[in-house]
Amino acid sequence: PASSQEARGLIVLAGFYRGSVQSTFEAVQRRRASIERMLTTGTEIHTTTTAIELLLERETDSDLHRSAMALAETFQETDAASSRFLASRNPADSNIAVRTLGTVPIRVEELARLAGENRRLRRFIAALESPLADYADALQNVIAADDQLRRTAAEREAANQAMLTT
Repeated sequence: PASSQEARGLIVLAGFYRGSVQSTFEAVQRRRASIERMLTTGTEIHTTTTAIELLLERETDSDLHRSAMALAETFQETDAASSRFLASRNPADSNIAVRTLGTVPIRVEELARLAGENRRLRRFIAALESPLADYADALQNVIAADDQLRRTAAEREAANQAMLTT
């Protein structure tokens, strides 16, 4: 009887282990897809902010120039912070990326306020809305996937240790 109980216990532990492995695969896939979205939307945002800067080359309004440069610089800082997080998987780096991304809409609003009747500039500003939302969503998905990877690694290790001591 004791050996069949041990066998059932091992079967349960093996099931936990398999579940944690499956969860790890899902988290890796989610992370990979989210990183791809970040890269795609990041390129789109960089392209749009560059187009804004080029559009304003002939403008004489220095506040408009400063605002456009601040927007481009803020997103570059965000993208750099996000890249650091992607490389390190450090939660502190994710906090920095989220915080810097939170300042981008403020810069967009400031530029929109200064845009006046410039229809081309307003179109570029409007074109930032969707990719910025996608970028933010993808970043949150990477953070969630990394959290899931940390949890499943701990679960897998606990199941492994339990199987070895049973």
